[in-house]
Amino acid sequence: MIVDTPQRTDQAACLCFVSAYAAAIGAALFPGVPLDFATTAFVVYLLLAMQRIRYIHAAVGGIFLIGGAGLIWSGATSEFHTRLFVDASQHTLPLLLLFGAATWLHHAVRVEPLFGNIRDVIAQLPRARQATAIALSSHFIGGILSLAGLGLITSIPGRHATPSRLKLTAQAAVRGFTAAACWSPFFVGMAASLTAVSVRWTDVAGDGAILAAFLLALAWLWERQRPTPIVEDSPKATPHRYIRRLAMTLAGVATPVILLHEGVGLTIPVAIAIASPLAALVIAGRSGKATAISLNRSVWRHLPHIANELFVLFSANVFAVGLLAHQGFILEAFMSLPDQLVLNVFGPASLILAGTAIAGLGIHPLVIITFVAGAMPNGLPGVPTGSTALALAVIWGIGTMISPISAVNMILSERTGVSSIRIAWQWNGVYGLTCALLASITLTLIIWMRG
Repeated sequence: MIVDTPQRTDQAACLCFVSAYAAAIGAALFPGVPLDFATTAFVVYLLLAMQRIRYIHAAVGGIFLIGGAGLIWSGATSEFHTRLFVDASQHTLPLLLLFGAATWLHHAVRVEPLFGNIRDVIAQLPRARQATAIALSSHFIGGILSLAGLGLITSIPGRHATPSRLKLTAQAAVRGFTAAACWSPFFVGMAASLTAVSVRWTDVAGDGAILAAFLLALAWLWERQRPTPIVEDSPKATPHRYIRRLAMTLAGVATPVILLHEGVGLTIPVAIAIASPLAALVIAGRSGKATAISLNRSVWRHLPHIANELFVLFSANVFAVGLLAHQGFILEAFMSLPDQLVLNVFGPASLILAGTAIAGLGIHPLVIITFVAGAMPNGLPGVPTGSTALALAVIWGIGTMISPISAVNMILSERTGVSSIRIAWQWNGVYGLTCALLASITLTLIIWMRG
């Protein structure tokens, strides 16, 4: 990850980011505080950081912006026109908190020797065991550290690895990582889904853990069917010596978030935004006080670069708000479907299949989540709210795996030198659709067994 020396514009963008971050937390802690300052600071941040947005992100975001504006002007009142960017900004603020917190954890992971040791040990494992180790490491480390964990695991092969090894690592890492969306509150998709329908994490975590186990089993079985056999090497190392310390570190990151969410009642994004910087300082502080100070500087310098993902997410929310201007027509068509009782059981499954297919075509999963948040804040009719939240989280997890514009595939593209389109559709397309089918069947059985 490249971090340039901050210029004046970058410094101003950093200040706006921090202001929006703090104001969003303040508005959550004190309900009477309006979000106007936070949304204004966020929009100004995007304008100042525009020079840091890559062409591909700018193109994707521009398409969403134009599409959202067109939907608004074709189906909304003048009052809705003026609220377009305000509403989209408010929907994006929780994601700003999550990406800001992930930035702290990302830079803390880079300076903590523990994670480097784990990466090196996995790199020395026999090829037959390496795929499983990568998938599990990406699942649990990425489940807590988000994209920071994925970046750590995908750096295992090194820049000069063979194409076959790069593909093995990328596939195993993304398949383990995206399965964490089913249970992890640190996964952006899960946090956004819980916020969308106002449900607590504990209402989803149990079913999500079951579903994640099925998806990990599918990844393992899929790997065993790899047509090209992988030659066994003699074992050189084992990661067991680091598991206890790793578990304690991850628990130190996760426990405060769960306590703030379940005990205090804060939303997952706000709880993560408060706890993660402190956890990152503790992790970096193990290497000395100077390292913790250096962490602050690294995070500050990296803030303008987060505009790449946030611009796409903001633009996706503009498109989703545009769809909400037509929600009457969409919901009327949805409710007119025959056999409502059957729809209640198969509704989440249908949402998963349709949402995954839409995400694979390049429509960001956030569009679906924001639309559901605005049109069906209590979830799908006749379906437990937790099941709706889990379905939305699954769409985000699997959708980002087969979407050529997702941050996950953009990272993999940089690591492997392969286009994100090829990674999304050729490497993971069939597998992702199979995951969507398995997830929809599993969730349907859960709903059916519970009556």
